[in-house]
Amino acid sequence: MSGTQTERRAEQGALMMRLDGMQSDLGEMKTTLRELAASVARLAVIEEKQANTTAALERAFSAVDEVQGDGKELDKRLRAIELALPGLVELRSWVIRGILAGLGMIGFAVFKLVTVV
Repeated sequence: MSGTQTERRAEQGALMMRLDGMQSDLGEMKTTLRELAASVARLAVIEEKQANTTAALERAFSAVDEVQGDGKELDKRLRAIELALPGLVELRSWVIRGILAGLGMIGFAVFKLVTVV
């Protein structure tokens, strides 16, 4: 063999080593791309769940705001009732006293009728 053939074989051997190295690098890149694709898919699922959670929280806060608004209306109504309550208590006592007075008069009348005979 001549010197040029030996050099060519050496170059071919070096090229083959480089090709083998590139082939293994491409294999690693394919594996990495598959892992990256799987990670992106998981991230998309997580993002969708996050969007659903955000929407649910917004609905919950809206419901809480509505309840608080209703609570303010109920507070107004309760205050109005509390303001009217003393008068109602006084009226109730007058009605009870009137009923008791009427029962007393009827009882006295029955007593007089029974004792007169």
